[in-house]
Amino acid sequence: MVETRSQRKKKLVEMAAGSQVGSSHETETLTLMEKIVWRMGAIETSWEKEVELLTKERATNLKLREEFDELRTQHEYTDLMCTQLEIRVKEVEESRDQGLAKIVNLKKTLEDTRNELAVVKKVVGHNSGGGVPHKKIKEPESYDGTRKAKTLGNFLWDMEQYLERLNLSDGETQVKVAAQFLTKDAKMWWRRRVDQIANGSADDITSWSDLKQALQTHFSPQDDTWEARTRIKYIKQTGSLQAYQQEFSSVALELLNMAEKDKVFNFIIGLKP
Repeated sequence: MVETRSQRKKKLVEMAAGSQVGSSHETETLTLMEKIVWRMGAIETSWEKEVELLTKERATNLKLREEFDELRTQHEYTDLMCTQLEIRVKEVEESRDQGLAKIVNLKKTLEDTRNELAVVKKVVGHNSGGGVPHKKIKEPESYDGTRKAKTLGNFLWDMEQYLERLNLSDGETQVKVAAQFLTKDAKMWWRRRVDQIANGSADDITSWSDLKQALQTHFSPQDDTWEARTRIKYIKQTGSLQAYQQEFSSVALELLNMAEKDKVFNFIIGLKP
């Protein structure tokens, strides 16, 4: 059993009291023992205070650690919430951008529809004579992209006459009206060309002349052109001038890219002497 400080002190006092004081040496010894006892008591008291202080500090440390763990948990939760909020903000921004893009597309579609409606109203107005009944202007046959010089040439001629009868002087309106008569391969070509114009990879088409040139460049058959150039050189007037002119014009229609001065030259060469 471990002796306590008070028990050891009591024991030393009893020993000092029970001893016979025979000399000054013994007296000094007893005095020294008492000092040691009191010093040990002071040390033990100090030690107990330090233990108590350490105990309190340990309790404080544990409390601080618990608070720190709680704060760290709250911080981690806050970080998680911030991350989730950032993700949500990005989703909202993406949704907003998509919504704006849809609005822009719808606005463009609305504008295109209004333009088409204006074109239709204008065409109807020309055909109806502003409410005065008269003979409707005949519409040209649609062009489906057939790569034959006569087919393409007839379409371009008919379309040009149609636009003139409608008295459409605005280039963009001419293009919109003419584009309505493109079907199948020709329509697919026009849709692709519109996309290329939009992204800047192709020149804009702002008039009937531009569209006519683009159609000739893309759909004019090269083989037929060379054959027509050969045939037109050997056409000769053997009968009436009217018959010769009709035959020459039929072949000339296949030469969409042939200069007019070359056509005139070949026509004069083929006349009777």
